[in-house]
Amino acid sequence: MWSNDAYVQMAAARVRQMTSNLPMAEKMRRGQEILEEAFKEIEECVLSFKAGYDILEGGRFDTLSLGCWGILAAEAGVPAVPQHIVAVLRMGDIIKDGLNPAKMGPIPVELPQEAERYAGVLRLDHIGPEVLKDSYSTRFTDRLQPGSLPVGAEMIDGTPHLVFDERIASSLLTYVGHAKSASIPVFWRPWVHSMQIEVPRPSYMGRQTDSWPLEWRVFVQAGEVAGISAYYFQAPAPNTPEIREIAGVVRHETEKLLDLLRARGIQPWHPRYIGQLDNDRLDFTIDFLTLPNGRPVLLEGGPTCFSPSIPMWGAHPCCFIGREDFRGLALAKDRPVVPLPEARPFAAASPAEEEQAEEGGPSP
Repeated sequence: MWSNDAYVQMAAARVRQMTSNLPMAEKMRRGQEILEEAFKEIEECVLSFKAGYDILEGGRFDTLSLGCWGILAAEAGVPAVPQHIVAVLRMGDIIKDGLNPAKMGPIPVELPQEAERYAGVLRLDHIGPEVLKDSYSTRFTDRLQPGSLPVGAEMIDGTPHLVFDERIASSLLTYVGHAKSASIPVFWRPWVHSMQIEVPRPSYMGRQTDSWPLEWRVFVQAGEVAGISAYYFQAPAPNTPEIREIAGVVRHETEKLLDLLRARGIQPWHPRYIGQLDNDRLDFTIDFLTLPNGRPVLLEGGPTCFSPSIPMWGAHPCCFIGREDFRGLALAKDRPVVPLPEARPFAAASPAEEEQAEEGGPSP
């Protein structure tokens, strides 16, 4: 899982260089020591991350951490989809029998009172289940009912449980699984209705779908907003003044987060950055959902994407895929990128619009 990482590749190169003249038995022993040193640095990186409100004091945090981004959003005054911790997954318990996906989960959760009134989803701090990615068409969301079992959960002996699917298991078997002392929160979030992009045709992966949510991915490179993309390239966003204005609000909210990160010395980071990014760079992605009244709200943060043309690891380049860089506003993968709109605050909505924005869940 780490074989394509520059850091591990450098470790492998050291193995070849330092053991080339050794007998096979000694070569195997020394090679194992060198690789263990490499993975020890990865584990130390994971364990050095700050979490919870400690991140506001400065330092590095896991760029995939939903909980950390939620704290930062609240501190920066950026509206975000609400989140509630419903369980804590302790890696030592999960991997006590080895890193075996078949022995992972399900994990019992205690849903908040809001779950009785709103449809919702379950996810780990750093990743959501595969079913969450497969459930954004209106044909799916129309089936969600207030108080229904959250997406990503199943009922076992009368208690809701987080389901461990291949996507979650794979993520735990990468860097998280190397830190046995790590604790990972499980979150419940309300299913928030969004502004929709109409797609009147059979769409992504053969699903019949009417529309997709208007979401955004912001690409931050070296501490600056380099580009913004419509999230679903299978549902291109129209190049209209309204859409560009919303993108300008997305830029404004991202810059508020950047101001906070710079002022407090906070750095989103990931072990896979080792050997690929300078230690003091601010590189990450951040995703937003657009409410029906046009207000963007923060969904989650994530890692950078090193290349839109050959995305080997990291955040998906969305509508920048196949392009040379992440500069500008990409509304569709097969249309030219347009200039980034100026950052602008969200215009105050009328009470009627605010009520409409709250239909799908509690107000962010």
